Amino acid sequence: MVAEKNSGNVFVVKYTNGQFVKQSVPFVTIPNLQTGFEDNGLLGMAMDPNWVNSKLVYFYVTRTVSGSVVGEVIRYHGITDGSGNIVADTSVGEKIVLTAPGFPSGHNGGCLKFDSAGNLYITISEEWTFTGAQDLTTLKGKMLRITPLASPVNGQLYSIPSTNPFASSSDPNIKKEIWGYGIRNVFTFDIDSKTGKIYASDVGYNAWEKIDDFTVVGSNAGWPNYEGPPYGNPQNLARYTPPIYWYPHDGIKPLTGTSRNNEAIQGAAFYHGTYYPNLDGAYFFGDYGVNFISALLPSSTAPPQIDQASGYPIGQVVPIYYGLPGFSPINMALWNGKLYFIDFSSLNVLNYDNGSSPPPVTKCVTCQLSIITQLTTGDDLTGMYTQLRDQSNTIVSTGFSPVTFNVTNATQYTITVEGYKNHVFDHWLDTGSTVNPRSISITTNTQITAIYRDTALVLSPSAGIAGITVTVTGTTYLANHAITLTYDGTVLVTNPATITSSSSGGFSATFKVPLSSVGPHRVQATDGTNVHPALFTLTSN
Repeated sequence: MVAEKNSGNVFVVKYTNGQFVKQSVPFVTIPNLQTGFEDNGLLGMAMDPNWVNSKLVYFYVTRTVSGSVVGEVIRYHGITDGSGNIVADTSVGEKIVLTAPGFPSGHNGGCLKFDSAGNLYITISEEWTFTGAQDLTTLKGKMLRITPLASPVNGQLYSIPSTNPFASSSDPNIKKEIWGYGIRNVFTFDIDSKTGKIYASDVGYNAWEKIDDFTVVGSNAGWPNYEGPPYGNPQNLARYTPPIYWYPHDGIKPLTGTSRNNEAIQGAAFYHGTYYPNLDGAYFFGDYGVNFISALLPSSTAPPQIDQASGYPIGQVVPIYYGLPGFSPINMALWNGKLYFIDFSSLNVLNYDNGSSPPPVTKCVTCQLSIITQLTTGDDLTGMYTQLRDQSNTIVSTGFSPVTFNVTNATQYTITVEGYKNHVFDHWLDTGSTVNPRSISITTNTQITAIYRDTALVLSPSAGIAGITVTVTGTTYLANHAITLTYDGTVLVTNPATITSSSSGGFSATFKVPLSSVGPHRVQATDGTNVHPALFTLTSN
């Protein structure tokens, strides 16, 4: 879908015979928009990751309500009309999911993205207040995370994920929707479908543009206390997370022309594929005023280097495209292995040309579809029952993971993976989708991975700072056996000091999180025979 900011028109664009074709009628024309400035109006759009079944699509808009500008997350339900067009269901109409502060003169943020678990992330600008971003009692200057609901609960179409950083706060004034804070104006961000990383392109003020890292729950990007490169944390901000990349206005900003004084980091897209060699895992971004596209390389293949000016590590970036038309790129997205970006008049594709075409893809007549299973901790998991069904829903073949099925080229099939005992399906690694069964059609030999959760070991909370107390609950262990609990392989001090499973194989204990690096850590419990892992994510102070 493509949305027009001021008119409210949302168009379905279909890929037919190698070309993008705009549907003759809009999906919907969203009414009553407040469009008095360049970043007001229809600002964000996200399709439900279960669109195939739910047909739900979400938008972020600004409107005037009772004399004040507000931001709204709204939702429409799609249907197919008699002419085959995908349009909004007028019998359902528009549903308001969330209302946030708005600003009449721009700086409203409004980017929407879903994660693999079906949570919706939303960025709200600080709206030129220079104060709201550090204030936890307002949604201004925040990245939010909510779970949309099919029908209202207590008059609300969303719930608060229990792992949000302030979800359990007893202070009624603190906004429980907050995932991260300290942003200025994030028009665009992205969630890596493979790693779960969350990077945000945060528009600067006088001097700097930067990329914030909101992967860790509760991260604080520092605005308005800090704008550009990190120089430590002299103001001792709670949960401060330095930017992973930044660049200055001076030296690159245009001094003449229509884009002058409009420097603004725009676009956000993690890339996975083979069409752009050596850029798998890179984060693409651009600048609306300087008119370029660059790629921030993943630290796993290009470790950050020391920035000579600040003395702090900065990510490595490679230039991709300079000299774009004025005021572009506006936004970008990945589809079918290629990067697409929008300027004021066109949808464009970034073609790779190094004097030769990308490596040819060898198509198969009878293709091999392999399904493997893993735990969220990365451990291999085997023996999960798997079904392959054809278009008539007839079972073609079954097996236990890892399993390989022979399928016909370009034919639609459905794959179902089932859980067993404490192993529960969580999501598909390649798409992040939580939909199971999933439809699939392949033209080359393909391997897909189903990710499972081990529910035999549960941590509460599963994220937080060093020193907090975590309750561990275990099930399905041997009865009346000693339990050993470890953190990254080191035996933990627990309460009680000696853990013994009950006659039913369960146990409960607590431990204090050791000092360690920010990020995920493996917690494991074993009775000498059974081993069950879980992840604890350490956040910054």
